[in-house]
Amino acid sequence: MGKGALVAAAFVLATTMTMLFNAQLKSQETEQREYKRQANFMARELALEGRKAVLAEWVGKGGTLTSWLGGPVFRDGGRILVSGLTQSGSVLDFTVQADYDSTVHQVRSRYSWQNFAVNPFQLKTWRVNPTISSLATLDFDSLALDDQNIQDLEDILVDDLGIIGSLGEVNIDWADLVNDVTLATSGHSVGITEITQAERDFYATQEGIFFPDQINQVVTEFSLANPSLLQTVDDFYSLGTDFGINDGLQMLTVEGDLNITSNFAGKGILVVEGDLVIPSGIDFEWDGIILVKPPSSNMNPVVDFSGNVNIEGMFVTLQEPINAGHMDLSVMRDMSGAWALPNGTDIQDQDVLKHTHDYTSKQGNYVVFHSDRAGAPNHQGYNKFDETLSQISSSDSIYLEIYNHTNHGLGLIQFDLIGQDAIFQSVPAGFDTTLADPGNKYRTAVFDPADLEHFDITITRLSSLRKLWDTGNPYLPECTYDSGPHCVWHTHNRMNALTIRLFSTDGVTATRVYEASLYWHKRTDEEEEFNEDMADLVSGLQDLNNGLDLTIGDNTSIKSDLGAILNLGPFSGVSFGATHLGTWHRQWAPGETGNPLLSP
Repeated sequence: MGKGALVAAAFVLATTMTMLFNAQLKSQETEQREYKRQANFMARELALEGRKAVLAEWVGKGGTLTSWLGGPVFRDGGRILVSGLTQSGSVLDFTVQADYDSTVHQVRSRYSWQNFAVNPFQLKTWRVNPTISSLATLDFDSLALDDQNIQDLEDILVDDLGIIGSLGEVNIDWADLVNDVTLATSGHSVGITEITQAERDFYATQEGIFFPDQINQVVTEFSLANPSLLQTVDDFYSLGTDFGINDGLQMLTVEGDLNITSNFAGKGILVVEGDLVIPSGIDFEWDGIILVKPPSSNMNPVVDFSGNVNIEGMFVTLQEPINAGHMDLSVMRDMSGAWALPNGTDIQDQDVLKHTHDYTSKQGNYVVFHSDRAGAPNHQGYNKFDETLSQISSSDSIYLEIYNHTNHGLGLIQFDLIGQDAIFQSVPAGFDTTLADPGNKYRTAVFDPADLEHFDITITRLSSLRKLWDTGNPYLPECTYDSGPHCVWHTHNRMNALTIRLFSTDGVTATRVYEASLYWHKRTDEEEEFNEDMADLVSGLQDLNNGLDLTIGDNTSIKSDLGAILNLGPFSGVSFGATHLGTWHRQWAPGETGNPLLSP
């Protein structure tokens, strides 16, 4: 071998060794970053678990917790400490510190206790026909009545459409509802808590659980996030004699009426999408929460506890929104970011742009914007979200924004990036703190489009969306058009409809390129169908037999037990009756200045 060849061979060997060394070094750096990320994640999760424990103790004691006697808790290879716990009046202040492999995460939280609507028995309907035996055991202080269905009916039939002059014409009155329930409970020491729009507006953005729709929202979120813990049946006969006691399940949904015909015991969450009937002679026991939510087509739902009924936890009856409207989806796009026209310039479909009328009948109240998961529903034909992503420069990053969040539809957002667990968040609460922009909880931090794994939104109550019915200019004076969709397309603020926005950014300039608005809609140009629907609705309301038939017999016992609720998955760490005043996070890497584990 000549000298030149030796030099060349030496060069190749050196180059190869350098490449191998660099590859090894890069692999080590990747492993170190992954290990650091895992340590950060574990420390944060342990701190949040500690916060759940403190909240559960506080709520379980009715908003009174003067000290925390528990010492360090060792769990999953880490340690949890609670410090600085003080309660001044109704305000609780505490710090949870967790460390994992020398990484430390601190969470300081402040909550204010509110007794409002922490009720084990809650009713939401427009009329109730109650029969409550004086021999029944009602072991709770207050029964909650929610007036939203009455308000919805008044808004639509009286204020918007003028079909009737007042709800009195169909024998509906809030004072009568309160009076009927008050008389029925007169043999018991049970007060009445009234939930009106003022309370709903205030508490809708709070972290606690205060009224029926929030309970339904949390239960829906749990069912979406934990399908393996959910059993769904369409009749009683497939249930056996018990549920959730030995099988590890936490939630049972009955799609329709539940008529119990033999003795039954259960623990967890029971959702009945119809009537619930336990006849005389039948033993029924349930520890946890029962949510009865008949469909809007059922104007005369029945809850009949004539049997030997023992409920410990919470009972909620939630009449679904009246069968009068649906959810629409309108999509606007302008890749230039100029938005010279409110409707953008890039999606020309139908007479203006991409619009889906009555999205509810096509896909339900559920919009999947993006998903990398096998078997996930494909809604791209409706929302054009992925098509928009494909037109964004590969060198740009993106972020998402919730616009007009006050018309939230009690919605649930699932937004997660590759390598992260699925995160569900209510629209009023904004994005999870780990994913949100530090200065705006209704906007995500910037991320690479390729990292988006899943993004969807589920609307749990249509009437909590912006109502944009085609009822003409007097109803929508801000818009020169007489239909809700046209007003959304032609106004920059989307008529205050809940809107998902997508921005692209090159690190210097952010460009809004996409918007998707969701709203509660009804077409009135389909005159015959519309008039028939409204006539059927008014006729049904005029029938005094319609409304909730509620029977609580001699052998019924309903006992308040928040502990039974807080032990359930969806309510673990949820602050019943508490207003969230603020949470602050701090984190230190191993050896970082200020790390509490370092010696002073």
